[in-house]
Amino acid sequence: MPHLPLASLSRRSVVLGLSALPFASFAQDYPSKPVSIVIPYSPGGTTDIVARLMAQSMAVSTGKTFVADNKGGGSTTIATSYVAKAAPDGYTLLANEMTQTIIPWLFPKLTFNPVKDLTPVTVFAEAPYVLVVNSGVPAQSLRELVSLAKAQPGKLNFASGGAGSGPHIAGELLKSWRAST
Repeated sequence: MPHLPLASLSRRSVVLGLSALPFASFAQDYPSKPVSIVIPYSPGGTTDIVARLMAQSMAVSTGKTFVADNKGGGSTTIATSYVAKAAPDGYTLLANEMTQTIIPWLFPKLTFNPVKDLTPVTVFAEAPYVLVVNSGVPAQSLRELVSLAKAQPGKLNFASGGAGSGPHIAGELLKSWRAST
């Protein structure tokens, strides 16, 4: 299985991230105070690790302070709301994956609009999803897993990082594909 080249990913992230920031509207000394990179998950996951690497690389590249700030919970709504309501000055950034595009459908009474209240800056990482099963499950391929699920409806389950997360959506898509084939 290929691994993510974190060192080169981090350098690329810095270049893309910094080039995408609207520097023309900032004073030449941006950032003149610490920049908070808000992570809508608890520490230890992919988004957290990559965002921390990006913050560290941006700090080294610019000589300025970039702080990774975890605000997990609420299917990312806590952190997303925090960033959406922050001053639009480039000092509060959100490191997120696709969840922010899903949450309006999960939570129709949000106090913010993640599409209108946030501006995308850059894609700073991509990570594949990997499907694994317990070694006791009698399936050695996706085809065998789908056959097993069809033979035992309602008996298999899957885990994800939460409602609306990328792995959750991927699992639901797999379930719908299995049901339709």
